[in-house]
Amino acid sequence: MEYLVQQGMKGQAGSKAPGIRQGGEVMKRLSLGLVLLIALSTSAFAHEGSIGLYTSQAADDCSANFVAFVAQDVYIVYYRSTSGPDGIRAAEFRVDYPIGTVILQTPVWSPSVTVTLGTIDAGISVSFAGCTGAGLDYLYIGRVPVMSLGVTTFQLMVQTSGAVVEAPFAPRVAICDAQASIVGVLGGYFSAPDGSTDPGVEETSWGAIKGQYK
Repeated sequence: MEYLVQQGMKGQAGSKAPGIRQGGEVMKRLSLGLVLLIALSTSAFAHEGSIGLYTSQAADDCSANFVAFVAQDVYIVYYRSTSGPDGIRAAEFRVDYPIGTVILQTPVWSPSVTVTLGTIDAGISVSFAGCTGAGLDYLYIGRVPVMSLGVTTFQLMVQTSGAVVEAPFAPRVAICDAQASIVGVLGGYFSAPDGSTDPGVEETSWGAIKGQYK
């Protein structure tokens, strides 16, 4: 999927060429307009659902008290949001983590997942038997045991799979249309020890979404 912003400029017959100052103002306005178009495009993209990390399968909890060398499950959940795809066929992503601070152990996938390809730290593709999660706000994908190596302050983030070589360069899902179209979604994060997540257990704010794309 590609997001294209096109802007055409057409001259008017008999119009005078702007002076240097006037031309500069025109370019400023055009530049501002392009920035706004890109921001709107990013906004639409960012609200197309998300793959987030929580401490419950239902994505209703993000509290966590990690103890050194004791694994604790972090749950991977697709969240439809207000305008994301209703049901998905597959998902592709990776979980970024601070090497030397925590270890991601072998994931345990939802019974609905039928095929996996890759590794969760470099890039994983998970496929369902068919369209899964239609009508649900949240779809449980799997869980990964996370073990702290002594430091209990860290962050995990869902990122673009390392195997992705064409747009959309984002965590992505295959939707339930006839073509199983691939669309990009927001990648969420999980922070310990305060247990904060984004998207949170309630609707994600616009400010939090923008923070993912700085």
